[in-house]
Amino acid sequence: MTNKIHSSYPKIRNEDVKRAEELLGFKLPENMRKFYLECNGGEPEREIFISDGYEYMLNYFMPLILPDSLHDTVIATRKLIEDVSPSWFIPIADDGGELLYGFSISDGESGAIYCWNPDYDYGDDPNEHVSCLCDNIQNFIDGMIKDED
Repeated sequence: MTNKIHSSYPKIRNEDVKRAEELLGFKLPENMRKFYLECNGGEPEREIFISDGYEYMLNYFMPLILPDSLHDTVIATRKLIEDVSPSWFIPIADDGGELLYGFSISDGESGAIYCWNPDYDYGDDPNEHVSCLCDNIQNFIDGMIKDED
């Protein structure tokens, strides 16, 4: 069953994705490019992903880029966390608290979805605070369930 993303953000085009790639300094994995061209962020209808018996709640997907602002976008959030997060982790969503969800740009797992917990001591390796959740964005979204509370 397909999980719908309800978006209040303007749709983007290929030119917008290219501009975002220039600002980020890399090309998006094809599955992420397709996701953002279909919906530029928003709230998922089903918002819980279960991995290894743990429930991961997702609040909303950040827009990749906005026409008149970079505020609260993937680009702005990446800039904000780039000195403390794993270098290969690109944020795309949050849980409404401290957890961030993102995709990998590492060779061999490009586009895989991870959860990063930024609550760790200064000097700790940020790579020790990530969990791989899914091999790609579509399986991640479609694998979500509805919160019954």
